[in-house]
Amino acid sequence: MQILKETILYDEKCSYLEERLQSNHDKVIDECSMEYCHKLIQQGWRRFGAMFFRPICPHCTACESVKIDVKNYHFSK
Repeated sequence: MQILKETILYDEKCSYLEERLQSNHDKVIDECSMEYCHKLIQQGWRRFGAMFFRPICPHCTACESVKIDVKNYHFSK
């Protein structure tokens, strides 16, 4: 496993909310281990191929990942 690139981008046009700016932390990881991938996902990172990314906006949580345990989830209505 090797981190090929890691960047933090601040104050770019938000992909989710038109009137806001976003900040992202990105990593490109070659041959990411299953354990490390799972750890990142549990910490709110998202994955697209070898690229991992997460929002790091200081005053907004609108697009943060939400994890649902589907095996134990029960509909309430």
